[in-house]
Amino acid sequence: MKKELLLLILCLAFYGANAQTLLDENFDDGTRGSMTAVDVDGSTPHPNVGFYTEAWLPAGGALVSNSWYAPAGAANDWLITPELNIDSEGYSFAFKARAVDPSYADGYKVWVSTTGPDVASFTTQLFSVAAENTTLTTRIINLDAYAGQTIHLAIQNDSNDKFLLVVDDVLVAKLKEYNVSAERMVSRRWNASGSTVLPSITVQNKGSETITSVDVALSVDGGSPQTTTVNTNIPGLSSGDITITLPVMVTDNNEYSLDYVLSNPNGNEDEDMSDNANLGYLNSLTGNADKKMVVEEGTGTWCTWCPRGHVAMERMAEDHPDSFIGIAVHNSDPMALAEHDDNMNLNGYPGANINRFTRNVDPGDLSINNITSEAARVSPMNVTSSTEYNATTRELTVTATATSIIDINNADIRFSVIMTEDEVTGTGNDYAQVNAYAGGANGVMGGYESLPNPVPASQMVYHDVSRALLGGFFGEEGSFPEVITAGEEVTYSFTYTIPAIYDDAEMQAVVVVLDAVSGEILNGSESEVQTAVGIFETPELIEAKLSPNPAIDLTTIYLPLETAGDVTVSVLDLSGRLMKNNVYNSNAGNVSFNIITSDLNAGIYIVRVDTPDGVATKRLAVAK
Repeated sequence: MKKELLLLILCLAFYGANAQTLLDENFDDGTRGSMTAVDVDGSTPHPNVGFYTEAWLPAGGALVSNSWYAPAGAANDWLITPELNIDSEGYSFAFKARAVDPSYADGYKVWVSTTGPDVASFTTQLFSVAAENTTLTTRIINLDAYAGQTIHLAIQNDSNDKFLLVVDDVLVAKLKEYNVSAERMVSRRWNASGSTVLPSITVQNKGSETITSVDVALSVDGGSPQTTTVNTNIPGLSSGDITITLPVMVTDNNEYSLDYVLSNPNGNEDEDMSDNANLGYLNSLTGNADKKMVVEEGTGTWCTWCPRGHVAMERMAEDHPDSFIGIAVHNSDPMALAEHDDNMNLNGYPGANINRFTRNVDPGDLSINNITSEAARVSPMNVTSSTEYNATTRELTVTATATSIIDINNADIRFSVIMTEDEVTGTGNDYAQVNAYAGGANGVMGGYESLPNPVPASQMVYHDVSRALLGGFFGEEGSFPEVITAGEEVTYSFTYTIPAIYDDAEMQAVVVVLDAVSGEILNGSESEVQTAVGIFETPELIEAKLSPNPAIDLTTIYLPLETAGDVTVSVLDLSGRLMKNNVYNSNAGNVSFNIITSDLNAGIYIVRVDTPDGVATKRLAVAK
């Protein structure tokens, strides 16, 4: 796929405190700090990356250099340090970099000047990368050759017609050679009784040398420690996960504390043992909660392949209405919610995270296997939710309720609410959906093969759009007690004023319960926002899905019926004029009705379904 605007995923800085630090810039404040940017090429960015008008633009807590120009050409963007007094040997120049698109990966050169900061003074090249990795990669350059001198360092993006280059966490300091830190346990805490767990932990390498082995001493519930050596490959100033090859058997509904201590990186003495020990927990369950699969899909109107995600998410919602909750997290378009988008950590678009545990799944690959796999992963929490809404003040109260099936101590569990909106439309060009499937060139894709590229905004309807995070992406701190007893009901309420620009009748509240240590969604529940009636609605609202939407010749409306009887399917234009009206005698259950659209003009319509249980209304886009 060509130059998709991937999310700028930026890892946390792992440098820690270093003695004799000359430069330490992480750009989290949205500036270049003490660094200077020089745009030598002066080229015009391609319209698809028109935001990057400056050389080394601060964005997302990092600096970004663009090499995609119109007309095409080579970048010549310089990022220059302030003056550095290298008073002795032992200093290193370290930074993190990544290319955004693997098919158009930017490269760069690192230069040194002993005469001044002007671009022309950088005549000695220290390092180069032809095409940087798409994961944030730490680079460390020894500066011993410049001991006793005053220098400037520079990173030059000289890529020819590539895309975007990210640089973060620039450091000039004396580094310890061997210094590892024991971070959080990343093994899944919640396990079926009788499981054997090999604990995994995150290790930070705060030294300059790549760590290829480390000793780990593990004790369970205060017992005698067992020690093993774990082989790994963690570059300097980076982090990685290791698996401790000491099995832990978990049984019944028990909680286990695991103490672990790191030592002897590469067989050498660790130069700072103050952060080498940590603690984690495992729980075993004899049962399982009634689980939902919460799928957050990364998408964007700019994304040429994202119609695949649209179709897959609609298919999953239709096929698995009782076990699937879908959320569309938009990137770099008018529907983007920055906090949600920034924390998705996707490798590409479209991409999806399942319960924030199984990550970077292509939505097109979602299937019943995902439902089965998710159900097999035990959860300690059953979750329900409800909403109360004042249509006059637009104030919404979301009540989240969770019931644990086991006793839990020493856990940080939190509620969060993701507000979503259906039937979202817009009039600007940035609501038009770029479409790689136009003309059938890439096969059949739920009707998108019959739509143009891009699909005009007037023919697009977006669903499950993430609009707000109540309690934040990582959950509301303190929304759960520290100690939870089996069978205990935990309730927490959130309030939210729905902005006037959102259609309250099309909004849902998705309550999730989070393990704040791992970030995993343990379970979820979805509730409709109950609102006052409008011209096309009644108080008895029921759920429904339309697919495909946009439609060419035919669409189908899917809905659950508790009561058999007559069902009336009406299609109205936006002025309220009745365009179609059909009455069906239907049985109870999950039912569907086809709507012929080949005789309708292109545009937006309202589909209203009157049933014995209530009314459903949906916006329908018809394309020609």
